[in-house]
Amino acid sequence: MKSGIIILTILLCGLTQNFQSDSKKETKYILKGKLINGFDGLTPLCGISAWATVLEFEIIEFSDSEYIDKTIPIIFTCPNSKSNKQFKVGKTYELILTDKNPSKFEWTMLESKREILNQYELNKEYWFVENKNSR
Repeated sequence: MKSGIIILTILLCGLTQNFQSDSKKETKYILKGKLINGFDGLTPLCGISAWATVLEFEIIEFSDSEYIDKTIPIIFTCPNSKSNKQFKVGKTYELILTDKNPSKFEWTMLESKREILNQYELNKEYWFVENKNSR
C-alpha cells in the first residue's frame, strides 16, 4: 500500500511538471534584419551535445510590437557548416522565430554567448526556426 502511494505521488508530480512546462503557448514572429555578428565557428560535438549560439541582428522590421530595441539576439540551436555559409555579416535576412525553446531540454551555450543574451535583459528569448530567404 505504501509503495502504491509513493508511485501515485511520483506520477502526479511528473504529470504536473509536464503540464506546467507545456502551458506556455508558442508564438512565432517574423524578423527582417541585418546580421551584425557571425558564427564563431562550429560548436563542438553538435548532434551529440545540445549546443546553441547567439547571433545579433539590426532590426529592419519585426512582428513583435512589444520589442523596442534596435538590435536583437537570436538563439540558433546546433549551428553547422551549412548555417555558417548561409549567414553572412552585413546581409539582410527574413527569419521566422519562436519565443519557445524548440526542444524539451536545455541547450549548452558558451559563456560569451550567454552574456550577449543577458545584456539585453529580455522578457523572452527568441529562437531561430527558419530562414525565409532560403526557401
